[in-house]
Amino acid sequence: MASPRYNTYKYQFRAGRKIVRGGITKNLERQEKKLQQDHPKGHIKQVGRMTTEKAARKWKKEKGYT
Repeated sequence: MASPRYNTYKYQFRAGRKIVRGGITKNLERQEKKLQQDHPKGHIKQVGRMTTEKAARKWKKEKGYT
């Protein structure tokens, strides 16, 4: 049986002290640039370690991020 692929990041995008958005991605830098189009001073904070896509989707749903 193949081992699970830990290739997905969980993140929170913050503007100042406020969490503007949370989610999952395979590329933090690309996602940060995309989100900075609406919030130029915002930044991504990685949550935990890389994980499987399945576990990341579960986390995203539990947190209520869309």
